[in-house]
Parts: sequence; structure tokens; C-alpha cells
Amino acid sequence: MKKIILSFDDSREDFYTRVFPLLKIYNTPATLNVISGFVNGTAKMNMPSADSKAMKSFQVIDCQQSGLVEIACHGATHDNTKEGVLRNIEDMKAWGVNVEGIGFASPTSILTKDNIHETGIDTLLEQGTLSYVRSGIRTRREGLMYSAFTLLDSKIHNGSLFCWLNKKCIIHNNLPVILPSVAVNCYHTLQQIIKLIKKIQDGDSVILNFHSVLRKTDAGWGKDKFYYDHERFSEILSFLANCPEVKVVKTIDFVKESQ
Repeated sequence: MKKIILSFDDSREDFYTRVFPLLKIYNTPATLNVISGFVNGTAKMNMPSADSKAMKSFQVIDCQQSGLVEIACHGATHDNTKEGVLRNIEDMKAWGVNVEGIGFASPTSILTKDNIHETGIDTLLEQGTLSYVRSGIRTRREGLMYSAFTLLDSKIHNGSLFCWLNKKCIIHNNLPVILPSVAVNCYHTLQQIIKLIKKIQDGDSVILNFHSVLRKTDAGWGKDKFYYDHERFSEILSFLANCPEVKVVKTIDFVKESQ
């Protein structure tokens, strides 16, 4: 069985207005990575595709209580620090979020297995405060050739190139120290996503990392690359719901099942 995880960053308002209704229609689980400072207004949100609008704390609670949505940390102020994670956890705990064994998604995929000890976040894993850390590929870390092919990918939308660019993000048998993820941006097509899912082997897993999901009439449409088309996202959910060899799971459930 292949496993797919749908992971959404930044606690953007459109998660509640656009994504959450679709998750309920298709009965599909997902992970929401919350920035508590954006939600409670103590940090300035400057994310054009989100129209700089964050969810409200009651909406975060509603998502968790639905049973479909896992709530994870994304830094109190979109930061990769131990202090930021702990503040993030305390903020959400005060709202009424269940934070036991919560996960952490590294903002802008800063963390790697080589630098996580520098932040002290590794101690939160060792202590059990965090159940996992999710990160991803940073283009600038991969070299000039990777950067060039990433730019090409944004222009030609080739499925094989998309798979090659994200081959490091396929999770095989052993659970890695830091979970890799595939960044899904506005220029990625439904066919590219489906090709990647079909390409991975039985027993493999992939985390698909989204930000905003928008309709063309939404204010953030076209403002940056960090969004995905609402209709295409619905088609992804439909494909997953009708794909017997694929199981969609929350990140925390994937980690528990893999240990």
C-alpha cells in the first residue's frame, strides 16, 4: 500500500474556507501546520497568495475536532527555533488544541538532519515533546543544475522532470530523522501529481506540501507561487479517493504506523 500525506502550511484562512470543505466531502485526512502568531495576531502575516489572512483559533479547533485534520506546529512566528516551537505549542494549548506528541513542519524547509542539533529542536524530539519534524528540498541547497531544472519545471510542466526533482522526497522503508516533502506550487499540474503517485512503489510514501488553495476569483490568486487551483485540488482528492492502492493518512498516523 502506498501512503500519501497532504500537509498544509501557515494556517491560512483559505484552508478553512477552501480546503476543509473538500476534505469533508471526500472524507480525506490532512495535516495543518499552524503559526500561532498569525492566528492570534501577535505576528505580522505577509503572504500575498493568502491575502495575508490567517485562520481564527476557533477554526483551528473546529478542524481538529472534526477528526480529519491533524494540527502541527509551524513556528510561533514562522521560525525554526526551539523557543518558537515551545511558544507555538503553548499558544495552541491555551486555545484548547490537543498538543500531545505534536509534530513540527520546518518553515521554508530550513531544517536538515545536519543542522537540527544547532537549533535545539532535536532535543524536543528526544524528549517526546515533538513526534516528528517535516522539512523539504530547498532549491538553493541542491546546486545550479537543480535550480535550472526547477525553473524549467515551472515552464514546461513535465511529469518525468517533476518526479526526478522530487525523488529525494520519496520515503521508503526506514523512517527518516526528518520527513521530506514535495512542494506543490501553482504551476504544477494534476498530471504531474498523479504521475508521481503512480511512480512510487508499493510501501513507499510521499508528503505533498501545499500552502493556499484558491479559486481564480480569490484575492490572492496570481500574487506569488504558493497556491494551488481549487478545482485541480478537488480532482486530486477525487483521484486519491478512487485509487485502491493508495491510503491517505495524517502525518502523525504515518509516523506511528512506521515506528
